Amino acid sequence: MESRLMLQTASPLIQNYYSESELAEHLGKTTRTLFEWRRRGYGPPATMIGRVPHYRKAAVQQWLDEMEEK
Repeated sequence: MESRLMLQTASPLIQNYYSESELAEHLGKTTRTLFEWRRRGYGPPATMIGRVPHYRKAAVQQWLDEMEEK
């Protein structure tokens, strides 16, 4: 509970990040899929805050742009 309170208080620091559940919802995937992607070195890069992954919005967009077929 304390870590959640700290993140809410520090929200200006992480406003440019998606939580794992937010990103999963945006991509239409499950959090389990994102976990497996991280484990396999696939998907957008994650920043671990404690044990909780967060995804920088710009890095997610860059990853999506790289996935685009040319």
